[in-house]
Amino acid sequence: MSMSDFYSCYQKTGQTFIEWKAELCEKMRHCGFTSSVHANKLRERALRDIYVMGIKSPKILQALSKEQNPDLETAEKIIQHDE
Repeated sequence: MSMSDFYSCYQKTGQTFIEWKAELCEKMRHCGFTSSVHANKLRERALRDIYVMGIKSPKILQALSKEQNPDLETAEKIIQHDE
Protein backbone atom coordinates (compact mmCIF):
# COMPACT_ATOMS: atom_id res chain seq x y z
CA MET A 1 0.00 0.00 0.00
CA SER A 2 1.31 3.46 -0.82
CA MET A 3 0.67 7.04 0.20
CA SER A 4 -1.42 7.46 -2.95
CA ASP A 5 -3.77 4.72 -1.67
CA PHE A 6 -4.31 6.80 1.45
CA TYR A 7 -4.67 10.16 -0.30
CA SER A 8 -7.07 8.76 -2.91
CA CYS A 9 -9.39 7.22 -0.30
CA TYR A 10 -12.39 9.52 -0.54
CA GLN A 11 -15.61 8.88 1.35
CA LYS A 12 -17.91 6.57 -0.58
CA THR A 13 -21.61 7.23 -1.08
CA GLY A 14 -23.47 5.82 1.92
CA GLN A 15 -20.29 5.36 3.96
CA THR A 16 -20.50 6.84 7.45
CA PHE A 17 -17.71 8.99 8.78
CA ILE A 18 -16.79 6.30 11.34
CA GLU A 19 -16.51 3.67 8.58
CA TRP A 20 -14.44 6.00 6.41
CA LYS A 21 -12.17 6.96 9.30
CA ALA A 22 -11.53 3.26 10.05
CA GLU A 23 -10.66 2.66 6.39
CA LEU A 24 -8.32 5.66 6.35
CA CYS A 25 -6.60 4.59 9.58
CA GLU A 26 -6.05 1.08 8.19
CA LYS A 27 -4.53 2.48 5.00
CA MET A 28 -2.40 4.86 7.04
CA ARG A 29 -1.00 1.96 9.06
CA HIS A 30 0.44 0.45 5.89
CA CYS A 31 1.72 3.47 4.01
CA GLY A 32 4.91 4.48 5.75
CA PHE A 33 3.91 6.79 8.57
CA THR A 34 6.14 6.11 11.56
CA SER A 35 5.22 6.37 15.23
CA SER A 36 7.46 9.17 16.49
CA VAL A 37 6.05 12.32 18.08
CA HIS A 38 6.80 14.25 14.88
CA ALA A 39 5.11 11.54 12.81
CA ASN A 40 1.99 11.74 15.00
CA LYS A 41 1.58 15.39 13.97
CA LEU A 42 2.06 14.41 10.33
CA ARG A 43 -0.57 11.67 10.63
CA GLU A 44 -3.03 14.07 12.28
CA ARG A 45 -2.49 16.65 9.55
CA ALA A 46 -2.82 14.01 6.81
CA LEU A 47 -6.12 12.76 8.27
CA ARG A 48 -7.47 16.27 8.62
CA ASP A 49 -6.46 17.10 5.05
CA ILE A 50 -8.06 13.98 3.58
CA TYR A 51 -11.26 14.74 5.51
CA VAL A 52 -11.42 18.11 3.74
CA MET A 53 -10.44 16.66 0.35
CA GLY A 54 -12.58 13.55 0.44
CA ILE A 55 -15.75 14.30 2.39
CA LYS A 56 -18.92 13.65 0.34
CA SER A 57 -21.25 16.16 2.01
CA PRO A 58 -21.10 19.73 0.67
CA LYS A 59 -22.70 20.89 3.94
CA ILE A 60 -19.88 19.35 6.01
CA LEU A 61 -17.24 20.68 3.63
CA GLN A 62 -18.70 24.16 4.03
CA ALA A 63 -18.65 23.82 7.84
CA LEU A 64 -15.02 22.67 7.72
CA SER A 65 -14.12 25.56 5.42
CA LYS A 66 -15.46 28.09 7.94
CA GLU A 67 -12.80 27.02 10.45
CA GLN A 68 -9.40 28.55 9.98
CA ASN A 69 -6.84 25.73 10.07
CA PRO A 70 -8.81 23.36 12.36
CA ASP A 71 -6.91 20.65 14.19
CA LEU A 72 -7.86 16.99 13.78
CA GLU A 73 -10.11 16.92 16.84
CA THR A 74 -12.04 20.00 15.71
CA ALA A 75 -12.45 18.64 12.18
CA GLU A 76 -13.77 15.33 13.50
CA LYS A 77 -16.23 17.09 15.82
CA ILE A 78 -17.55 19.20 12.94
CA ILE A 79 -17.99 16.15 10.72
CA GLN A 80 -19.71 14.09 13.40
CA HIS A 81 -21.97 16.98 14.39
CA ASP A 82 -23.09 17.67 10.83
CA GLU A 83 -23.28 14.07 9.58
